[in-house]
Amino acid sequence: MLFLLASVHCARSIFLVNVSLLDLPKYEAGTERMPFQGRIAMMPVLRWAHTDATMARAAAFFDASLKRTPHMLHPPEDYTAEKLVCMVLGVIAVATMTFAGVWYGRRRLGDFWWVPAVVTLAMLYVTYAARYEMEFWYPYDLPHFAIFGIACLCFMEEAWFPALVLYIVDIPLRETSVYLVAVVLVLEYGRGRWRLGLGIASAMLLAWLPLHLWISVHYAHNPSDTGISPLAIKRALLNPLHWPQIASAFGYLLVPLVLGRRFLTRDMRYLLWGALPCLVVTLLFGIWYETRIWNEWIVPAAAMLGMEAMRWVESLRGEKSTGRESGARQSPA
Repeated sequence: MLFLLASVHCARSIFLVNVSLLDLPKYEAGTERMPFQGRIAMMPVLRWAHTDATMARAAAFFDASLKRTPHMLHPPEDYTAEKLVCMVLGVIAVATMTFAGVWYGRRRLGDFWWVPAVVTLAMLYVTYAARYEMEFWYPYDLPHFAIFGIACLCFMEEAWFPALVLYIVDIPLRETSVYLVAVVLVLEYGRGRWRLGLGIASAMLLAWLPLHLWISVHYAHNPSDTGISPLAIKRALLNPLHWPQIASAFGYLLVPLVLGRRFLTRDMRYLLWGALPCLVVTLLFGIWYETRIWNEWIVPAAAMLGMEAMRWVESLRGEKSTGRESGARQSPA
């Protein structure tokens, strides 16, 4: 129950304190800027919400309730039917991420089963709700984070069918779904099955390419923010005011995660090394202090941190036990 309440709180906070960067009517119509418009999976959902009378009434009721609540700050934007449906799906996505962490923890982490769920919520909240820069929400983010992250766990567990189904579902949500191709390559290389990995990764890439080629052609005349921005990179590097926000990526836990890699399993170490180049690609095309840009990785990162915590504590217990035995042998009879 606590995990469910925390998931609802985290997801609602994202929508309550941020505003939509996208012009949602333009996104529904297919005229929003690229690359945002190319993330097409939520278009039919928002179109349905826009025309559904029940959703419109629910959004109006919710919006009026917030504004009538004593001592509550006015939300930064009104609640439309489109925003409401995004928030409902966001709550479901965050709860799914949380309980995926519980599932993985119970399979692999013994008494530390709760760590991945807690760390997932902490990282998501710090990087998406507790921001002071680039305070925007996007309709496809939370579903993508959930699907991508759970697919990573399934690939680590060699649950191929659910992993590949999740990958197919994720393709129209965000173009960074292609990073799962890298996940398969590095995991199968680490398992000594690089030919199998190459075959599966090639098939995955062939599934990804046609849709995104169609998107690039279909929306070629849309305004575009796509591309590397040297000015944004320079601003992030040289302005110390941005550094606290940039360091909050992964909830300030990326450096501890890398430093504790000796406590990871073989698959986790290979996944970590495979993810780092993907993070660099995101750095090139994203705005660094918009720390949500790396959040597709937080579910596997939380699982890794849980493994590191468990094995680190076990190593400390082993050292203490060895120390006690050594002291007992050296003490006088």
